[in-house]
Amino acid sequence: MPRYNPIALTNAGPGHRAEFDHGDTRVHLADAPRLAGVVAAHRFRMSDTQDRPDPFEYACMAVHETDINGIGVPRGAWEAVSGTDRRPLSPGLASQRIVRMIEPITGRVERPKG
Repeated sequence: MPRYNPIALTNAGPGHRAEFDHGDTRVHLADAPRLAGVVAAHRFRMSDTQDRPDPFEYACMAVHETDINGIGVPRGAWEAVSGTDRRPLSPGLASQRIVRMIEPITGRVERPKG
């Protein structure tokens, strides 16, 4: 069964990084596994050390792992509660963000044991 992974690319609003980090990690991300089909969530930040000097528009990324076969019904349910008391968004979140559904096209490749 495919495991669709919603990803969100985000930034803090100007001057709101601490507020954004607290709200996104302690509230929004912590609530993710309560959503239908979500089994895990993880948050990432762009490292200060990059091998390329080119700019990237977003500093943060959240990945949600799911165990659902069809994305339509859960996605509609997620969107219905996004930004409500049931699934609040961080008040420090910048208004511009990207949220996309991605799906695996290969199996997981792991380091050989031993």
